[in-house]
Amino acid sequence: VVVAGNGPLLLTAAQCLFQAGAEVLALVEAAPFATQVIPQFPGLMTQPGLLRKGMSYRYGLWYRSVPVLEQQVVTRARGDHWIEKIEVRPLDDKGKICRERCVEFDVDALVTGYGLMPSLELTRLAGCRHSFHSPDDTWVPERSTDLETSVPGVYVVGDGAGVAGYQNAMVEGRIAALAILNREEPSSRVSTALKAAIRQRRRRQRFSQALSSCYRTSLDYSALVTSDTVICRCENVLLSEIRPMLTDKGSVPSLARIKSETRAGMGRCGGRNCIPSLVRLLSSTTGQSSETIALPRTRPPARPIRIGDLFSEALPDPDLPADPHLPRGVKVR
Repeated sequence: VVVAGNGPLLLTAAQCLFQAGAEVLALVEAAPFATQVIPQFPGLMTQPGLLRKGMSYRYGLWYRSVPVLEQQVVTRARGDHWIEKIEVRPLDDKGKICRERCVEFDVDALVTGYGLMPSLELTRLAGCRHSFHSPDDTWVPERSTDLETSVPGVYVVGDGAGVAGYQNAMVEGRIAALAILNREEPSSRVSTALKAAIRQRRRRQRFSQALSSCYRTSLDYSALVTSDTVICRCENVLLSEIRPMLTDKGSVPSLARIKSETRAGMGRCGGRNCIPSLVRLLSSTTGQSSETIALPRTRPPARPIRIGDLFSEALPDPDLPADPHLPRGVKVR
């Protein structure tokens, strides 16, 4: 197995594979981690427990003689009926793929991951204002210090506002709860606890920002796709079906048009998996900045629901008239 992509979760994936008894041949990281980690060490030291865990994962790779190929990407996977070989190529300092250099691996499986995206369905349905967060290349809801959104009374914490780990989510949940309590029943005790929780969150944010900087890459993701690349897996939409709309000079390309003409983003996931890829394709093809690209409208339900679950909830008895020929609520005297 080869683990490839970008971000600290590659180390976690490799560790899980070790525990399952798999043979990890290499870890392919797109970022130049070794050259970027030293300046971020003060920020990483704010969470020594997490730092030790990451270092133990790195040690596990070294102990098992698993090479870590930094500033490199998997550019191709080959096989007749299943994956058999992969091609790994290096990146230059500008993030361009060096096509003339290639290393091949014989594999049974390829594990890839290029980070996580926050779940924005509920905040978008609620009408909260969002802004583009360049370091993570994604949108996030705008929040106050107390984690209240632009919609009064709506607070957002955890992965619904930006992926930063479960410990950060727990701290944010405490902040939101204390903020609501302090608003309803103000007290010095609650106010003091709220300020302490906000300080704790700032320390965790410093760690998260340092970790993101360690894994920052200038890779142009659109360079990894070809005409037969599946962009939307739910609806099985290929890049070859989308590309004509990206290069059509007679109209302005948009996510709404791509969605309506190809059904990309209309599957079970509601676009959670393919919309970020489509935004990157639009940005690289048209020159638009990602933050100016209008997202398609979010529609309920936020997640697929089984029909059986809709009927499992106990419903009150219907309000029927005594005489079925009369309107509801009308009593017969």
